[in-house]
Amino acid sequence: MSIGSDIEDVLEELGSSIVILRDSGNIEGEFATIETMSQATKPLVISFFKNCTLSYATSVVQGDIINFETTDDKYLVTTLNAEEFENSIITKEGILYLCNVSGELLRPSGEIWNTHTYHKEQAFEVIKSNCYALLVNPEFRNKLVEEESVMVSMEEDEIYLPSSVGISINDRYEATSGEYYKIMVVNSYRYMGVDVCSIGKDTR
Repeated sequence: MSIGSDIEDVLEELGSSIVILRDSGNIEGEFATIETMSQATKPLVISFFKNCTLSYATSVVQGDIINFETTDDKYLVTTLNAEEFENSIITKEGILYLCNVSGELLRPSGEIWNTHTYHKEQAFEVIKSNCYALLVNPEFRNKLVEEESVMVSMEEDEIYLPSSVGISINDRYEATSGEYYKIMVVNSYRYMGVDVCSIGKDTR
């Protein structure tokens, strides 16, 4: 039996059960361990960003949303690297961002006539329901990059979500809290499989 298989057995015994959330069908039956980033010092970073260890044969890819069944926490997989030993992959090591919002992703679909106000209003179609994401404000993001020793400052709110969602500029993200956000900029190159979008309040 390979070292990868041995570690997979240990993960099943000591790790947490996870479900990979996919539109094509959820994937169950995998286990992972999760822990706080060892280099983190700020409470905000400690709470939202985690390291995880997955099986060498995991179905998880960057950009997936995974649900830890014990806590029901959803995480966005932003980084996933293979750990090798003697020319064989023994585990997959990932960095997870906690999803702090869920809601619907909507796309403009023409205008409709409001019979109460007698004005035309923007109509929207649902692109994705149960759209989990990490939403951060400038203070949050600037603390994160300070933790990473990166000299970057942000002035707009941002939302991180899987590239597989297919988000576009001018889409609306409607959080379950009842807030509406307009997608202003889509950055698909900061992380593989993850879109990082600048957002503003949507008053349409």
